[in-house]
Amino acid sequence: MAGNCAAEAVFIEGGGKLNSMPNSTKLNSENLSVVLDAIPVPVFVKDSASRFVAMNNACEDQWGISFASIEMTDGRDFFPKDQLA
Repeated sequence: MAGNCAAEAVFIEGGGKLNSMPNSTKLNSENLSVVLDAIPVPVFVKDSASRFVAMNNACEDQWGISFASIEMTDGRDFFPKDQLA
């Protein structure tokens, strides 16, 4: 199991769709990843079902978990039950 679960959390509703943004500024997984990786503190994004849909490099480094291994899971295989949300 990973250690400390501290990080900034971002929750998105509606299956992760950002439909209210104009087409020219819509975020997709590629440019969201670039934005998140520019943030020096650990940040992760979960959907309304509490599944990890994005995570920055600082979060991977702090937790010792690659995003690829936790993507679209709720983290139960990585964190103690009392740290899951």
